Amino acid sequence: MTQDIQLKPGWNSVFVQVEPEDRNLENLLDGIPVKSVWAWNKRVDSVQYLTDPEDLLPENPEWLHWEEPDSPSSFTNNLHIIRGGKAYLIHLGGVRNVTWRVTGIPNLNQIDWIPDSFNLVGFSLNPSAPPRFGSFFALSNAHAGQPIYRLNDQSKWVQVSNPTTAPMRNGEAFWIFTDGPSTFQGPLAVGSPSGPSLDFGRLINTLDLRIKNNDVIQKSVNLNLLPSEDPPTDQVSDLAGNVVLDYFGAIIPGGSRTWMDFPGNLPLTLAPGEVAQLRVQVRRSEFAPYSGGSDSFLYQNLLEVTDGGTRILVPITSEGLEGDGVATIAKNRHSLKERSLRKVLNKTAKGLAPQSTNSYAGLWVGTVALDSVNIPADASDPNTPRPTERDYQFRIIVHVDANGQARLLQQVFLMFTEGTLIDDPNDPSIPPSKIVDEPGQYRLITDEALLDQVSGSILRDGKTVGRRFSSTAFPFIDPIDIESSGDFGVASTVSSVTIVLDYDDPLNPFKHKYHPDHDNLDRRFENQLGPGNESFTIIRGIEMEFTEDDPDGFASVGLGDTLLVGFYRETIDGLHRDDLHVSGTFRLKKMSSVDTLNQIN
Repeated sequence: MTQDIQLKPGWNSVFVQVEPEDRNLENLLDGIPVKSVWAWNKRVDSVQYLTDPEDLLPENPEWLHWEEPDSPSSFTNNLHIIRGGKAYLIHLGGVRNVTWRVTGIPNLNQIDWIPDSFNLVGFSLNPSAPPRFGSFFALSNAHAGQPIYRLNDQSKWVQVSNPTTAPMRNGEAFWIFTDGPSTFQGPLAVGSPSGPSLDFGRLINTLDLRIKNNDVIQKSVNLNLLPSEDPPTDQVSDLAGNVVLDYFGAIIPGGSRTWMDFPGNLPLTLAPGEVAQLRVQVRRSEFAPYSGGSDSFLYQNLLEVTDGGTRILVPITSEGLEGDGVATIAKNRHSLKERSLRKVLNKTAKGLAPQSTNSYAGLWVGTVALDSVNIPADASDPNTPRPTERDYQFRIIVHVDANGQARLLQQVFLMFTEGTLIDDPNDPSIPPSKIVDEPGQYRLITDEALLDQVSGSILRDGKTVGRRFSSTAFPFIDPIDIESSGDFGVASTVSSVTIVLDYDDPLNPFKHKYHPDHDNLDRRFENQLGPGNESFTIIRGIEMEFTEDDPDGFASVGLGDTLLVGFYRETIDGLHRDDLHVSGTFRLKKMSSVDTLNQIN
């Protein structure tokens, strides 16, 4: 989004709501006759007295500053970037008003108040109907009745004499005294456990947004899904299209407990102090195919949350289905900086999965539920599976590579290789901030001999360890290719695999290493016996038929995207005198987008 900030000749106290894509101060102010920019260098020391802008000095440790190159003190500049969610004093030269347009991502960072001090702050407000100071701070014990100062046309801080009638201004920063500690963020608070945005990435299907009414009166809140603007530079992910969302209808009084299409406008009514938890899910299968030429693109929207006076914008991003011209990896440098760089390098999935041309490439882990088995003794129909009293469940693991080749696995380890950082060439600060040079990569390892060449992917008891997926239902070690009538995962495709368990295999149920009747040796324990004497070779023919709808009748999140379902059938030869036929359903959940097994470098 673009924030328009009105600057008048002289001093201006402004609040930047968006995180600029290009944070370099000189680039942002290019073409605007700005003489200097000052940012309060907030520390733990309290501020009891206010310094008018005309009296600011470069050596003041409470302020960071930038002055135009012609200024004799410009060599002391220590302010080089503009951040979202921050207040600035800007001295504009010339004789005309200027509109400063800042394009970036809405910033939802919380205000960290210094207690018993003046704080220079701003808020996200409705430009067309801003609230009044008195009503805005009325319910904050730390701020109600406390002095508020705003900058006048003579570049002086003047106290707001009548907060009850004085309107606030969107994009304005002001000083307000904080009496004791405070967590106040406004009469309407919006936040997400997932961070300052709703970022679905590639694998996340559902996210929650918390909306709290901090007022003592009932509040009408409106949620509007707005389109995103195009990113201003080619250094960030291209805008691929809109995010298609559902919301869980129970949030609306009397609403049904089911998923519903997210409308253009969603009204909520919140009682005093009530917290509404909005659960939303993404429908990637309905994203419009991306037609641009960039190799980095995201589906993006803005969610506007307003109660009339307050206007909060929540960024929404998602990657789409891999392949088919729909989303791929995001490389937004600034979004990486919003998190811990070490966390981005080593522990997040965003941007780390390799690109793939196949929609279903990656690791799938799920469950087979067998609920039918044939009765060989039934002479009239010995082969048709009959319903059982209860089902029998076991784990199934499948990996699909970039070419769509599926393989059945007995076990796999999710591991990690470390990434590297370099100095940001676009950050003139000393020392400069860091950006990702080579991102860390998740790895899928089935060969245990390779495990000492990679590191863990999760923390357990303070130690980094790998995550192991395994199944007791399959006896093999090496992955087995799966044959498919069509593309693996697509509805109506039947995928099949044959598993042969040799009669002398240690895991054969007829084999027992120490039992003389089941060791496949003669009575003298000297000669090997062939199959059919003490043990039998077992052949399992497995079929998975993918379906568009859930065979268990559930309204499943991510169906056809990160969740695959269908019917499971298996014929077992060698375990019984006659073939055994079992059937049921299966559910596969996508756990990783890594499309290569046992890749180290």
